[in-house]
Amino acid sequence: MHSLKILSCCTLFIGLLQACKKNDNNTPPSKKADTYYQLPQGHAAFDQQIVNWYHQYNTYVLYRFTEKEFKYGITGFYPQAMLCKTADTCSMPAAVSFLKNYWFDFYTDDFLRKFLPFKILLAGQMFRSDDGFDTTTVRITYPMAGLDYIIIPHVDSAFATMTSAQRQLLKTALNITFLHSLFFGSSDFTPGKITPPAAFFEVSPYNRKGITNADKYQYGFLLLGMDNNQQFTAPGKYEDFEIYLETILSTPSRILATTLLSPAKDPNGLIRKKCDIIIRYFKEEHKVDIQGIADKK
Repeated sequence: MHSLKILSCCTLFIGLLQACKKNDNNTPPSKKADTYYQLPQGHAAFDQQIVNWYHQYNTYVLYRFTEKEFKYGITGFYPQAMLCKTADTCSMPAAVSFLKNYWFDFYTDDFLRKFLPFKILLAGQMFRSDDGFDTTTVRITYPMAGLDYIIIPHVDSAFATMTSAQRQLLKTALNITFLHSLFFGSSDFTPGKITPPAAFFEVSPYNRKGITNADKYQYGFLLLGMDNNQQFTAPGKYEDFEIYLETILSTPSRILATTLLSPAKDPNGLIRKKCDIIIRYFKEEHKVDIQGIADKK
């Protein structure tokens, strides 16, 4: 077992060295006259895949970009300051593979052509500030949706050596960020592109009073809201849908079956009904197996 680990580490190290070398066969640049960014940004093998994605989905995957690409909005620079380093190019083969296996492969080509953001930014370390100054050490660890992009942080020297658990967390966060932006937009200037299924909102009594944490499951609620008097209330309709969407994306079906969907947790079958509505909506409307996202290891 020890020798196997050494062999695996050596293989990974050699692969990274090869990925960092300049490829002798230069990837031809994109030919479209109306391109906003010049592709490829380099000459490695992964650059060809990025060019192919641009032609296939009309989205830019950028690992070299300027500050305005992630900080500038319609009304100027976002008030919450961010610092961002660009991706480590040695990590790019692993990052490109991750995009394919843990994001793009979950959706049909038609879905990706319609709904991928204008650009996908692969970043190194990212930090944010709550007071508007670029002097913060608060790290951003999960993908974020901006005005016309999704940015993925920590595409750094450690990206290729992520543990299985770390890949699972990133996969979940990335797909939640993506689908959340499609339903709810990423700002006041970017409204949602798709709407939740109407049948979802017909299951639970959103105007019900006196609900508590002890009986919320029997009404089909996973989390409750709170009124001005700090009393529990039914959640808002869209907050309820958001929680269900995130739960399905983050919980493997075998775990759902023995927890939230068990008779003990779901005595009236309303949680299962709402999960089924969302899963069926994605399959019938978009040909996407949303449950398969959580199940993929």
